[in-house]
Amino acid sequence: PSLRDEFCVWSTVGNGEAEYEISEEYILPDYLPDIKKILFVKSDVSETDEFIGDGRAEFGGEAVFNIIYSGDSGSPRCVSRAFNYLNGIELESIYDESIIDSRSHIKNRTVRALSPRKILIKAKVVTRINVRNKVCVSPRLTGGSGMEDEFTLERRVNYTDCVNFARITEKDIRMSEDIEYRGKYPISELICAV
Repeated sequence: PSLRDEFCVWSTVGNGEAEYEISEEYILPDYLPDIKKILFVKSDVSETDEFIGDGRAEFGGEAVFNIIYSGDSGSPRCVSRAFNYLNGIELESIYDESIIDSRSHIKNRTVRALSPRKILIKAKVVTRINVRNKVCVSPRLTGGSGMEDEFTLERRVNYTDCVNFARITEKDIRMSEDIEYRGKYPISELICAV
């Protein structure tokens, strides 16, 4: 490389966090039986909207709740509800060209039956971000340029730490593993393995 080459890296310049609170009541539709007992709740976040502007980043999507409950007849039933959320984070280090790694998840989730027909869902959607900006440095030449100083030229470089980043999502992971089962029940009776 030439002495005039510019060296650039993406460097972490800031982190931020925001919370969106969900507190919603849901009344069962007429075609579903009354609630006897809530058996299982699964919740997940689907991040679909992203805005990045000078000084601000916004992330939005849906928080989805799948609730399995025992009906008044004793048979299990499932109901699903989704709520929109929007988290905004302000940082001086955010620019239009910034690379922002974000992760949203649900915490402090509670789901309870207020009556045989009504469910109360409470949770917080937390979004955490890591902001990276491009940092570039150029070598600087010092020394004389005359014939007598031709071999005294020095090159000084401002060194910047460099980190390789990799972002992996669940869709990028493929796994297959043989498992030897030694349980006392036939494998056909297994319901779920986590």
